[in-house]
Amino acid sequence: MAAKTKKEEKMTIEEGFEKLTDILNKMDEEGVSLENSFKLYNDGLDVVKELTGRLQETEQKLNIINE
Repeated sequence: MAAKTKKEEKMTIEEGFEKLTDILNKMDEEGVSLENSFKLYNDGLDVVKELTGRLQETEQKLNIINE
């Protein structure tokens, strides 16, 4: 059985929000280059996409449980 890479593992919702907070804090630092800000922004978008999927999955599971 092959070990999963970090990219293949799903982050928890809490981990996602922590990662977003870290990205925002880095973007808010003084002296961040435009290039680095762009990279951080794209990283943030990836996290938001992942979190959106995770939240939708959770909502679907809750809807099934509540039916």
